[in-house]
Amino acid sequence: MNENGSNDGLYVILAFVVVPIIIVFGKKITPDEFTLNDDGRTSHYVRNLSALDSVAPLGNDAMTMAQGTRATFLQPDGTQFKSQFYTAVNGTGGVTFTLRSTENDYKRDSTRGISFTYSTTGSELRENGRLIQRFDTIRAVPGKSERILLENNGRYTMITVGCTRILQLPTQLPATEYVMLRTDAAGGARLSRVNTAPLYSK
Repeated sequence: MNENGSNDGLYVILAFVVVPIIIVFGKKITPDEFTLNDDGRTSHYVRNLSALDSVAPLGNDAMTMAQGTRATFLQPDGTQFKSQFYTAVNGTGGVTFTLRSTENDYKRDSTRGISFTYSTTGSELRENGRLIQRFDTIRAVPGKSERILLENNGRYTMITVGCTRILQLPTQLPATEYVMLRTDAAGGARLSRVNTAPLYSK
């Protein structure tokens, strides 16, 4: 308190110390959001679109999703990128990865974009809800982790399972920075060794 009876010093502390701390750390403590790969590499932002705690971080580069949940994965490398998810399905369910959509569009209609479903009953690819191709022999084994690699490359979307590229799809849908994630009602999933990289140098 100064000689005029004011608390200028307190206001300075609030303005220049407390408020910046809240701004810097506010994103990390939002209940429905968290970051992955936040150890000096570029962070990836995950937003849970389902019940609180149904999508949660597991270490620095992994996350869990309960059954019947949705999340958005925002990667920072622009629209031309490759994203890796080592995917282990629980129960008899599956995981759907959607590219070339935005968070707002996905909230309104989760069939928009290019969607690859990896499940215990087989896999399939859809564009705006229309079935493009089924892969009956590519099946998730409950509890076993398998590498899923998704690529946005110009007018093409590529899908790799394990070490085999199973599809290169030409599309007119614009690329975005998002990967949407959804588990079905039959089981959840664990996504580990999550990472992305730009396809082209900036």
